[in-house]
Amino acid sequence: MSKSEKGRPNGKSNLDDAVVKCPICSDRFTDPKSLPCLHSFCQKCLGPYIDRYTQDYDDPRPNSFPCPQCRAIAIPIDSTAAPSMWAEQLPTNGFIMNVMEIMSFENKEKTCEPCKKQNKESVRADVWCKHCRICLCKTCINYHNALFLDHETMPVDQA
Repeated sequence: MSKSEKGRPNGKSNLDDAVVKCPICSDRFTDPKSLPCLHSFCQKCLGPYIDRYTQDYDDPRPNSFPCPQCRAIAIPIDSTAAPSMWAEQLPTNGFIMNVMEIMSFENKEKTCEPCKKQNKESVRADVWCKHCRICLCKTCINYHNALFLDHETMPVDQA
C-alpha cells in the first residue's frame, strides 16, 4: 500500500489517532473515562460538561447526565455526590490507556533500559523482551537470556 492509501508512511491508518483522541477537546486522552454507552472522554473534559448540564436544573438536581456524543443516559455510581465528582467515579478506559502506551513505545527512541538505569549514555536497544516489557542492547540481552531462559525476545523494530 502506498503512503497516500493509508495516510502514514509506516502503513498505519489514522485509526490510531481516532482511538486516542477525546471527542470533546480533540486532544490525546488524559485519564480516559468510559460511559455505559462505551464512549470515552477525558476526565478533565467530562467533569465540566457534567457540571454545565446539572447547573441548568435548579430543583430537583438531576441524578444522571447524557453522553456528550450519543446522548445515552449515564448514571454515576453515587449520584448523591456533587456532580463535579461524577466523572471521577466512572471507570478508566484501560483499552485506550494500553493503546496510548503502545503508541508511545512505537514513537519513542528505543534505548537499553538496564543501561539507562546504570546512568550510561543512551545505548541503542536491539531487542525487546515480551515478558519483561523492556528494551535491551546486545550486551544486556546476553545477561538477560542467561537469567531468563524462557523469556521470548524480538528485534525492537518488530516490537
